[in-house]
Amino acid sequence: MGALRPAGSTGTAVRLAQLFVPKMFVNDLWAAARPAARRRRGNPLLTVWWLTVLAAGHWATLDHSALKRAATAGRARQALRQVMLGGGLHIGAAALTIAVVRRLSVMLHRAVIEGPARPGGITP
Repeated sequence: MGALRPAGSTGTAVRLAQLFVPKMFVNDLWAAARPAARRRRGNPLLTVWWLTVLAAGHWATLDHSALKRAATAGRARQALRQVMLGGGLHIGAAALTIAVVRRLSVMLHRAVIEGPARPGGITP
């Protein structure tokens, strides 16, 4: 059993990293796309986006077999509400992902065109 422990702890570390590393990466890109004077990591849009993605991902892992097991109309209605809420979270996460990617793309494109300030005012 001792040989399985490192693999288990590695798997746990990877799962925990998946909660933070993508958001950190996007925060760094967001900061790099801004002028140096206004550079700061993060934005409320990024926070809302990431929390929605995490919520949708968590909802996807829930057991939706409750709809199949529902014995009464009330339980079926409740299970269907959960499925619909999960679908709504996925749609919201997708819409926010599109908004973040489009805005980040524009910001990075602008940063590449403007480029860093060069000493002596020389431009390529």
